[in-house]
Amino acid sequence: MKAKRRSENQIMEEDSEALVRRLLPRHWVMHEYKPDYGIDFVVEVFDELEGDAANFETAGEIFYVQLKAIKSPEISEVEKYGRSNVEKYENYPDTAESVVLEVLKFRIDVPLLNTVLLMGNATPVLLFVCDLTNDKVYFVCLNDYIEKILYPEKPNFRSQQSVQLEIPTSNILAGRDSENLEILRLFAKRSKFYAEFAKFSYQRHELQYIQAYSILLRFLDINMMYDFWKKPSIWPAINRMPSRMKAVKEIIEELKDLEDKEKIGFGNVFGELDWCSSEEESLSYFYKRNEIFRLWDELANLGNVHEEIVREWFLPTVLAEMCR
Repeated sequence: MKAKRRSENQIMEEDSEALVRRLLPRHWVMHEYKPDYGIDFVVEVFDELEGDAANFETAGEIFYVQLKAIKSPEISEVEKYGRSNVEKYENYPDTAESVVLEVLKFRIDVPLLNTVLLMGNATPVLLFVCDLTNDKVYFVCLNDYIEKILYPEKPNFRSQQSVQLEIPTSNILAGRDSENLEILRLFAKRSKFYAEFAKFSYQRHELQYIQAYSILLRFLDINMMYDFWKKPSIWPAINRMPSRMKAVKEIIEELKDLEDKEKIGFGNVFGELDWCSSEEESLSYFYKRNEIFRLWDELANLGNVHEEIVREWFLPTVLAEMCR
């Protein structure tokens, strides 16, 4: 007589989920995906309320997880050569520049990668590989691995049944106080980043048509409202932008007062500057006006930096190792 049975794979799945829950902050929420068609969990980030350690609020940031369990990790050293930016150039290795990286080799089904492609880059999907023998969890962003590693090196990978990934062993969950949790938070912010990159580019384009400084203040007030400026990030450019925006806002407010007094709007730069009492005063005006353009150039460039550099930070490449 046969009774209900449990397989080793089922037990490993449960053990891997328990391990991830133990290593992630306990106030983060793992929403289980049922039925599972390639995505196992959505992780929602929560933050401790200021001055209230007993309660937490959602950060509005999520990332998706495909969870895999292994008992015998295949870890080895691989030599990686430098290369040009694969977004703009062919993938020609530079043998004069190389690094030796320790990686976990893991084979993954191509249909799962196709699912990730369909979801788009604004939806971060992380592969968590749980080493149940050593209680370790390695991670890599599949969206980035596909575009920055697989496609440049194996353009026809989608015709295969499976491909082997190389996950840097530095990409590891090491506990609830680990600095690597900030890497996960960076991925969780991605949908916010992509939305604001589009906003910044739109605003920069519209500067050529704006006539009044009041519109610039509206643009800036909207930008400064976003919460990702308010929390320290492992991306230094994000940390410096709040002070830049605050400084330029003071300039805009000063020039708006001048606009009200002298009727010199943002779009009248080539008009008569009769109100200037000296050449130094007119140069100061143009300098301040130029600072406005510089700020929006920097904001619009964040999307370019993210695409060319940030998305490669945690992959097995020379650039990623240099950035570490």
